[in-house]
Amino acid sequence: PPLSSSTNLMTVRLALDRLAHEAGSVPMLLVVPETPAFRCRAREAAAGAIVLEVGCSYGEATASLFAAGAASVLGLDSSIECLRSARGSERLAPHLSTGRLSLRLLDALRYPAQLQAAAQSVRPSVVLLDIGGDRDLPSVFRTLCALTDATSSWPPRLFLVKSRELYAAAAAAGVAVAVRL
Repeated sequence: PPLSSSTNLMTVRLALDRLAHEAGSVPMLLVVPETPAFRCRAREAAAGAIVLEVGCSYGEATASLFAAGAASVLGLDSSIECLRSARGSERLAPHLSTGRLSLRLLDALRYPAQLQAAAQSVRPSVVLLDIGGDRDLPSVFRTLCALTDATSSWPPRLFLVKSRELYAAAAAAGVAVAVRL
């Protein structure tokens, strides 16, 4: 169902059901409302993972992924300033130099086909989506659907999403925020 800024709770439930149905190979969708919970869950999932990090910002979470044992990370962000800062980070330099970390400029909201191509290029086992905790529901759902479409031929073990609005709407609609798909 189409989503708008005035999306009602039944529409949220239907959209999550649709996402779960279309992404049948994705074992877990976890939605958290805030950055500390997002980073904690991301670290827990990182060991041995090939990670697609949509919204890597300054690379703070990226560095913690490697500290937790991530095999590789493709970090995407729409801000060249954030990516410049991340590329200059001493904590990320060793991973950039070995090729275990790649940082790319990409506005996932404006260019879903490029987002899908990026996902397909790395075949992630973990997908992290942090496009702003206050992002509107339609944008979050469009981005999630693009990612689940792109990864439908292999099973990422986790989609982790930071979204206050989706977290609240799902809870209000009686939909679990940790869903085994």
